[in-house]
Amino acid sequence: MPPEKISGLIVEGTKSALPNPYIRHYQNLIRQGIPVIFIHNYYNGLHTPCVLMDDIQASKKLTQLLLDAGHTKIAGIFKEDDLQGIRRFQGYAETLFEAGLQVDDRHIWRFHSNHEMWIQNKYSVEYSLDDLMKCTALVCYNDMLEEEIYHDLSQKGIRVPQDLSIVEFDNQNIKLDGDCYLTSVQHPRRKLGEIAANLVCDMIEQGCGVAPAEPIIMPSTIVARNSIIRFNDYNKKYFHY
Repeated sequence: MPPEKISGLIVEGTKSALPNPYIRHYQNLIRQGIPVIFIHNYYNGLHTPCVLMDDIQASKKLTQLLLDAGHTKIAGIFKEDDLQGIRRFQGYAETLFEAGLQVDDRHIWRFHSNHEMWIQNKYSVEYSLDDLMKCTALVCYNDMLEEEIYHDLSQKGIRVPQDLSIVEFDNQNIKLDGDCYLTSVQHPRRKLGEIAANLVCDMIEQGCGVAPAEPIIMPSTIVARNSIIRFNDYNKKYFHY
């Protein structure tokens, strides 16, 4: 007996910043009138509704926190084969440009998804510690990556935030050694899931025409903690922020 036809699909794509060789399968579902909704990202050329976090604005807010604390040499590590990473880098870069600062490739590292990452649950990003420590702050793609970076820094005797202020996204693994907690973006994961689920139900019941043509952007919140230290450029001393 053939499997029952699915009523709808909610998808979190992988490598969404790259051309997808399997996009025809999604197109086939859409031609059959099966609702397809993407969360966190979408594929170019595929006209489906999507629900996204406000990654650009969230990244701008995080970067601005560092600028407001006196940091002008701000490094960044971002995933570049998914839309979230691209949007987070965009917010970081735009904020530096607006502040009249250079976006310096020597202090930016990009990485891709790979098989080992899924197996080991680890990014293993290659970056230059010497170049990183020429900066006073870091915007990190997410908390899973930040844990890896923090482990590397700790082994070298580099302290957060005394030697390097760090901000990151998703607000899951936030506590470092001692009393240091990460400033992070609280991902609206529950609300985002509810909206996507309600939308796919509406499309099943009322037809795909009820879906909005533009992405639904979910606002996020910044959870400010003590992983930022204020940098006074005048006398080159650090003060708690």
